[in-house]
Amino acid sequence: MAKSWYLMTRPLFNSGYEKEEFENYSQDGFSELLESFISSDIEIYDQNFILLQSLKAIVQNVTADAESSSFIRQILIPIGNLKTGYYVKYNDSFWLIKDIVDNNGVYEKAIMFFCNYKINFISDVSSEIVSYPVHMKNATQYNSGETAREQETIGSSKFLIFIPYNQETIKIDHGKRFLIDKNHNDPTAFEVTQVDTISHNFDDDFAVVRWTLVESQFNPKTDNKELMIADYYKIENDNESWF
Repeated sequence: MAKSWYLMTRPLFNSGYEKEEFENYSQDGFSELLESFISSDIEIYDQNFILLQSLKAIVQNVTADAESSSFIRQILIPIGNLKTGYYVKYNDSFWLIKDIVDNNGVYEKAIMFFCNYKINFISDVSSEIVSYPVHMKNATQYNSGETAREQETIGSSKFLIFIPYNQETIKIDHGKRFLIDKNHNDPTAFEVTQVDTISHNFDDDFAVVRWTLVESQFNPKTDNKELMIADYYKIENDNESWF
C-alpha cells in the first residue's frame, strides 16, 4: 500500500482568511524544511565579530558555474536573524553580508561574500590588536603593477576591502596602512586612499564600509611582519613600541 508523505503540516484553507492562514503557517513550513537534508549548520557573528548564535539555514549556489560567482552564496534563514555587516560561518569559512537583507514572509534572504583575507591592526578605540575577516577585490585594472619614481619603482596594486561598520572600523581614514600578503617574510604594505561609508549603508547601525587601498612600502622600522601589523611601532625617533 502506498503511503502519503508531506513535507509540511497541511492546514485547511477554507475559513475565508486564507492570507492570514498562509502567514501563520508559512514560517512553520520553512522550519520543517530546515530539518531536512538540504539545510546546513551555520554560525552568525555580529559586526563586532562576536558570536551570536548557531542555527540551520539553506545555502544556495554552492556549485559555481563562473569565476565571478565562486565567492558568492545565497542564504535562506528564518526571519529576523541577519543584518548588513554580519558574518556567517559556513563550512569553516567566514562570509560577509554586505548588502541589504530582506524577506518574503516565509524566510529571510541575503547574498553573502567569501572573506578571503583577515586584516590585523591596532584599534583606535581600545589600543589593542584586532582582526577582522574581510572581502577583498583586486582593483588594479590591468596596469603593469609598477609605478616609476625618480629613485625607485614601487608597486601600483590596488584593492577594494569590504568590512563591517562599527566603532573601530569607522575610525579608519585616509593614510591608514595595512600589511596584506600571504608572504609574511617580505610582506606588502597598502595605504587607504578612499573611505566609502554610504554605498552599503542600509541602516543607521548596520552597514558595510568600503576602503580603497593602494600599494605602499613596507617599513621595517615601524611595521611588524611577525604580527602582520603596519605602524605597530611608534615613530622612528621613539624607541618605545606599542606593547
